[in-house]
Amino acid sequence: MLWLLLACASRNPETGAPVTPTAAPAARLHALPPALLHRVAQAGDLIGGVPLGGPGLTRDKMDGTTVLAGEWLISHFERSKAAAWRTRLGPNLVPIETTAIDTSALEGGYIFCAASVTPWGSHLGSEEYEPDAAMVGPDGALVKTAERGRGPTEEVPDYGFSTGGFSSPYAVGWIWELSNPTAAASPRRALGRFSHELGVVLADQRTVYLSDDTYPADDKVAPAGGGGLYRFVADRPGDLSAGELFAARIEGAVVSWVSLGHASEAELQGNPRFDELLERVIATPCPAGFDRALTWTGEECLKLRPGQEARASRFEARRYAAMKGASTGFTKTEGLAVGEGVLYLAVSSVLPPMSGLVAGLPDRAGGAILAFPLDADGVARSVRVEVADTIENPDNIAYVPGHGLFIAEDTDVRPEGRSNLWRWDGQRLHLLLESPPEHELAGLNPVTVHGQGYLSLVYQSGKGLSTVNLIGPLEAWNLR
Repeated sequence: MLWLLLACASRNPETGAPVTPTAAPAARLHALPPALLHRVAQAGDLIGGVPLGGPGLTRDKMDGTTVLAGEWLISHFERSKAAAWRTRLGPNLVPIETTAIDTSALEGGYIFCAASVTPWGSHLGSEEYEPDAAMVGPDGALVKTAERGRGPTEEVPDYGFSTGGFSSPYAVGWIWELSNPTAAASPRRALGRFSHELGVVLADQRTVYLSDDTYPADDKVAPAGGGGLYRFVADRPGDLSAGELFAARIEGAVVSWVSLGHASEAELQGNPRFDELLERVIATPCPAGFDRALTWTGEECLKLRPGQEARASRFEARRYAAMKGASTGFTKTEGLAVGEGVLYLAVSSVLPPMSGLVAGLPDRAGGAILAFPLDADGVARSVRVEVADTIENPDNIAYVPGHGLFIAEDTDVRPEGRSNLWRWDGQRLHLLLESPPEHELAGLNPVTVHGQGYLSLVYQSGKGLSTVNLIGPLEAWNLR
């Protein structure tokens, strides 16, 4: 077992300006060669005189991380009033400059989670834990308590939405795209609104798989519901502004797909009220003309308002999927990765609404990895349990050809609050690294920096400042 305290160079290689890094937290290394782990920056570091993430940071959470155009590090800050920053890296991985990304089209952004790079080189960001628009009062604010279809009146989850200054609950909960390193963020509403953990685009440049990071409805009140798994097919390669959205229906090992219809961004302008899209009542059984829907918001009876198919299918994608008969019992679905014709899905915690969906998937608070083989058209038709032991609360995953599947944990059950980074070779797990104490591992992605392959990895702190690292070059990693 090795201990490593990493530090980076003290001066910008192009300008000579000080970088002034803070002390990096200590990780424990196992099967990861020390020479391959590089500390890049910590939130708050002065880069060319500008503090990464903004001034005065004492506690922040960095999450989704990508690299665009071979040198621009894109970093998410996961908070209710979110932020995203771009940082240019020199050839020796030393940060040269940093600046905030314009997120005004997202009203500043909301709980930015994981990220990916599209085949055409853009950045896809995500907003998770969308507020329940059905629980908005006449004053436009979330009500504090309400009957939500799963038992007595209860507290309504807020996740900081009420203090974020957003114009509507429908202003948040979207996938967003950064077309190039210097562009502004643009929402991609045709992909639907729910608790987006991640979207990944297949090589066909049209198919996008999307995970829905939800906690279940109160499992003390039966029945309980959760979230969904989605597939979007764009009309044109490299253009996510219009297409058809599908939601998965899981029956044992068989996966089928329920169409939620076609929509374009032109049809999704502005933010409606919930009651303009759907009529909602709490009743057992549901009245005539209403569909039963069971999701993390509880058991409800819903009826589509006339002419609102396209808008309801996107602004209320999870509820609409439930109305159409898709599976909405997924719990804590997190990272996605594609490799060798298989879509992998990390499930941070397998809770009762989900264990009954997938054959052989046990109730397990420590979670699991699921594998969905893809057919020639990129469609998942079946599912199997890939890993369901040893790991604890898998979050981000990444597939690297020749190396296998990397699994980053977000857990508090291990000693000192450390989280592990694993490599799964298809047969067994290899422990690579333990995070610093009281840190989760986030921001895991295969990236290319100045022509060489790396894995990005964030030590995310819930109590202090987070650190971005790069693992590689991967070409120099001899796994034998």
